[in-house]
Amino acid sequence: MRILNYCISAIFLGLMPASVHAEALTLSKTGMVEATRLALQARNPELALALAEAVLEVTPNRVDMLVLKSRALRDLGRYGDALDTAKQAWTFAENDLQKFAAALVAAQAQSSRGNKTAGQFWLRRAANHAETDAQKLQLRRDFRYLKDRNPWNIRLDFGLSPNSNVNNGSSEDTITLFGLPFSLSPTAQALSGLQGNVSIDLSYRFRETQRSRTFLGFQAYHRESWLSSSAQDAAPSASNSDFRYSSAALTFKHQQLFPKARLDLSARFGRNWYATEVLSDFVSLGTELLLPREHNRQLMLLGRVDHQSHAAPSRADLTVARVGMRYRIPQDGRTWTLSADAQQSFSDNLSQEYKEISAGVDVSLGQIFKGANLSLGLSAAHRQYDISPYSVDGRTDTTIEAHSDVILSEITYFGFAPVVTLRHSDTRSNITLYSKRETSVGLSLTSQF
Repeated sequence: MRILNYCISAIFLGLMPASVHAEALTLSKTGMVEATRLALQARNPELALALAEAVLEVTPNRVDMLVLKSRALRDLGRYGDALDTAKQAWTFAENDLQKFAAALVAAQAQSSRGNKTAGQFWLRRAANHAETDAQKLQLRRDFRYLKDRNPWNIRLDFGLSPNSNVNNGSSEDTITLFGLPFSLSPTAQALSGLQGNVSIDLSYRFRETQRSRTFLGFQAYHRESWLSSSAQDAAPSASNSDFRYSSAALTFKHQQLFPKARLDLSARFGRNWYATEVLSDFVSLGTELLLPREHNRQLMLLGRVDHQSHAAPSRADLTVARVGMRYRIPQDGRTWTLSADAQQSFSDNLSQEYKEISAGVDVSLGQIFKGANLSLGLSAAHRQYDISPYSVDGRTDTTIEAHSDVILSEITYFGFAPVVTLRHSDTRSNITLYSKRETSVGLSLTSQF
């Protein structure tokens, strides 16, 4: 009966003088909002729009009614007007709840217009004002919905890391070659410093069926290094640009679904730069077969072939073939991932040919305390060169690496949370030139959606 009264009032609002409008709205402010919401729930956007406009005629900057008006306009197919109204609500919003609601309807309007990328941007703006678990769950659901329907996918990564070995130098200051000792130059020894990196992965889904997807894309990566004062003192001839690294590639990916598996085929064609000079051109072909198992377990089999054409005449072309597996095991709130890989290189320069086997285990422990999710990893690799210019016995490298990652999920901005990474690797080689240790503490961002 109350809703009927509100509807009747709305019909006569246009016939009443403004003074009566003000009195009516003052007396039934909460009821008018409730009636507008119920009209939207009843799929009557015309009535909802009439109610909202009646209220806004008297209080034009009322955020809750602007949000409801935007929803009504969207339901009527007036997407441009819906977006304009949502932006007006965003402008006048004064608290997190209002900002969240305004950004949400702006995302919905953009999505309905077909602009899924802009819709995802507005959802990230809403994430800055999400306070409850229900709001955060809604954001994740809506973001995934848009992401699945958006042919464009953009992924950005940023990182900053103090590093004990920015130049990948030896951990020794003297080496022994053919029984004779040699002193390493300062630039060949490990130099400490700070590294920052940024990457972009852009792809476009140009073909899709019920059982397949095909993408074209572009990837770019850039890393800058800044030597510490102690490293600059030890190696005064070295400059930061000596350790600059960049990579760019065109990409192709095809996903094919089968009744009990998914097959991914990929290709990359690109170029690497080091110290501002061209390092190499590369081609990479890969395949991954994902096999779901019982109890949410997953087995992935993978293979890849990489070919590099080096710009330096002293470096021969190199082709590396890799095969591997990943086995994911959810267990009691934790997720274990077991990995194993084998690779073989081929080159006209026999000293560049090697065989390598590696294995690792990673575990995601989930939330160790409120707002902090921890994962740990440990891996080992053994690489064998049959021929080396520095030893008649060839070269043998053994590497152990450990890392931990803490995601601070309560500290978010635009849906991104900081990740603190601690990594340490130790490589022991029979040729001390290649023995090295590296420790880094990194700060990066990861998407919560």
